[in-house]
Amino acid sequence: MITYRSLSRTPAAFKSLTGLSVAEFDALCREWIHADAVARANAPLTREDPHPRQRAPGAGRKWGLEAPTRLLAALVWLKLYPTWEVLGFLFGVEESATRRSTQDVLARLESMAVFPLERRPRRTPGKSLSKLIEDCPVVEVILDSHEQRTRRPTGWERQKPFYSGKKKAHTLKTQAAVSLEGRVQAVSESVPGSTSDLALLERSGVVERLGPDEAVGVDKAYVGAEARFPGTTFYVPVKKPPGGERTPEETRYNRTLASVRIVVEHFFARLSRFGALAQVWDTGAPTTAESSAWRPGWRIARSPPPPHGCSVPESVEMKA
Repeated sequence: MITYRSLSRTPAAFKSLTGLSVAEFDALCREWIHADAVARANAPLTREDPHPRQRAPGAGRKWGLEAPTRLLAALVWLKLYPTWEVLGFLFGVEESATRRSTQDVLARLESMAVFPLERRPRRTPGKSLSKLIEDCPVVEVILDSHEQRTRRPTGWERQKPFYSGKKKAHTLKTQAAVSLEGRVQAVSESVPGSTSDLALLERSGVVERLGPDEAVGVDKAYVGAEARFPGTTFYVPVKKPPGGERTPEETRYNRTLASVRIVVEHFFARLSRFGALAQVWDTGAPTTAESSAWRPGWRIARSPPPPHGCSVPESVEMKA
């Protein structure tokens, strides 16, 4: 049976099963335990079969696993994407208990995923770039979308919104905003695969968080974005004209933009190491209204361990 105490003794296996080092896991676990305790204390309803609480927080049936092992099970599910029966066997609990615990952990991690838009320090004018470049809006974030295949819903009207013409398959689409340093700034809700990148950008609200002198780097899927957001600058690759070729200057521009945009491609490559994000999404048949609720794995990407430690009180102790 896998527990936090037993697995943490083999750091190599720990990282292979979770995608995090033991130290990174400990930081995330302390933050999650603190957030969960605060949420439970302030919750007006009971955890199961929600109805008004009659007893103090913490009363009622306890989880079959200790807190660190519950978080560990959720990360193993995201990394390997096993069935609930297999996950329960690995951690020595019933399938239903594993499923409820994992969904509860992921829901709490989702609520923790809040990202203030980080501003990079401005370059001192007159250093290494020309005045023309200095006067241009600075690229603050890089945007791109990712599609994950999902089971085809039954019925024409239900499955049609999920069919992606680009992937030639039924998919769920999620958009990410990444800084030039590769840090996640925002992750949208998941939507049916037929939704355009521009429509998803409007729903995400990322552009509204930018200043007037800040720009966005995007790919060709966002052609026309400046018409929808007239107050924001978008750096979009130049397409070939019909029957013609790009000029040498346009080619250099595209190459420069591609070298900047590579950070968001690397971000999606890191996510593909998690089985829950790389394999066909098979946790229930999606509907147009509920598709975003079935992507808890993206919220792990939104709430990575703080790189310089967390602000959680150190009095929160790790248990087996």
